[in-house]
Amino acid sequence: MTAPLAADDLPTLHRLLTGRAPVTRIVWQGRPAWAKRCMRARWHERALLALAPLLRRWLAPQAAFRPVRRDAALPVEAQRLAELHRAGCGVPRLIAADRELLVVEDCGRNLEHLVQDEPQPPLRLQWLREAAADLGRFHAAGQWHGGAQLRNLLRQDDGTLARIDFETALDAHFPLPVLQAIDAALFFTSVARFGDAAPAAEVAPAYLQFAPEAARAVLRRGAPLLGTLARSRLLQRLAPKEAARLRGVAAVVPLL
Repeated sequence: MTAPLAADDLPTLHRLLTGRAPVTRIVWQGRPAWAKRCMRARWHERALLALAPLLRRWLAPQAAFRPVRRDAALPVEAQRLAELHRAGCGVPRLIAADRELLVVEDCGRNLEHLVQDEPQPPLRLQWLREAAADLGRFHAAGQWHGGAQLRNLLRQDDGTLARIDFETALDAHFPLPVLQAIDAALFFTSVARFGDAAPAAEVAPAYLQFAPEAARAVLRRGAPLLGTLARSRLLQRLAPKEAARLRGVAAVVPLL
């Protein structure tokens, strides 16, 4: 791994990040940190937002919905980090931000990498269950992530988890139960990569013991579509990895 960049102010950091990856390990004013450039929404995010009115009516027709509006002067992610930090949620501390860049503290190791590198299956399963329970408690507290895959979780030295990646203002388009159901689908899709359907079904009870009923209801309403996609021969042929992960999500449905 290359040495981290060192910067003490945002203008210097902007110059140093030219041509580098969107997320870069740095030393900020003498302390380890991460710098992240704000990126445009990816195609699947734009598609999801375009379908938001239809999905709201289908998945949560009774849910109250008031779009959340935020200050355009700062990145959505910087504002969400500050909001979650004030609410006492496990997120990295926001150190600095402007319209195009944010700097956050370095506060743990990537959980997806830890699970991937861990040779002992019982420990891998334990970590996955802990992450599922953590997501359930996060939802029970009335929160949502928007990027709840394993790759966006950090395991800290004391075993607690921190969440990262809050780029998209999904709460401007969806009510809370749909946001939490999206989280659950993303989480179990990422878990399924570690053994198709079995791990997702094995860790699901840890999430469901805390998950709000409204989020579970949205997942139940979306279950037929998930099942159809998971069984699709076309998807299995064109995108076998995604098909396998969808089978992981579908395996959770009977437990709802």
